[in-house]
Amino acid sequence: MQALADYNSNLGRAVLLIGPPGGGKSVLGCRLFPATYVLVADLNFESPKNYLAKINETANVVGFDTTDIDDKGVPVPLAQRYARIIRCLDEAEKNPAVGTIFIDSATFLADSIMAKLTGAASIDTIKWDKDKAGDYLRTWRSMIHQLRLSGKRLVMSAHEKIAKGEMDSILFYQLNLWGGLRDTLPNMMSDVWRCEVHAPAQLNGKPEYKVRVVGDARNKLKNNFGWDTAVMPSDEIVKQTQKTTTK
Repeated sequence: MQALADYNSNLGRAVLLIGPPGGGKSVLGCRLFPATYVLVADLNFESPKNYLAKINETANVVGFDTTDIDDKGVPVPLAQRYARIIRCLDEAEKNPAVGTIFIDSATFLADSIMAKLTGAASIDTIKWDKDKAGDYLRTWRSMIHQLRLSGKRLVMSAHEKIAKGEMDSILFYQLNLWGGLRDTLPNMMSDVWRCEVHAPAQLNGKPEYKVRVVGDARNKLKNNFGWDTAVMPSDEIVKQTQKTTTK
């Protein structure tokens, strides 16, 4: 593994948190860095009030927006969500009070981009369009490149789904994203970590969230922080990250 000094210019600039639903990605994304603006790319599973209550333990959040519900609490039509995403990110990028932008989650952000390109009127009618694949990937590259150039840190979460190998019947995790993005997105980020939930602790009965931080070719994970511990509790990850990036 390369020396930590080799990564100083890129350290933690764009962190991708992957894992199945319920693995602690949302809370970790809000806690990693100070002055975090949160853009939730889907609220079908819970209300903004519930989401904010879940991350209330952190003082890092300085801004919050959603893509599915506008500022007045009115649902945003699918065809208009991409425009809202860009407007929200542009405002966060220009806001001097924002140091980190957390997009939660890439899975539904991908739906908004594909809907824009294909003209789909609802989530149920979105289909992968091979003719639009190039435009789709270019849209992602352009957006992430611009955010990384802004000087702010970027954190993004992406759901995983279980897939089965065709030859060996081995179960493995795959990013739940359209087409080539499932392989391309990790390469756009400086770090990729897998969030996992372990068995409840015996003392308090609460789930113990852990993060797999060491690079693994099979799962396309990257760790530019130089930590030699394969798995650490989320609390320790937050502590180590803030200690490393504030030097």
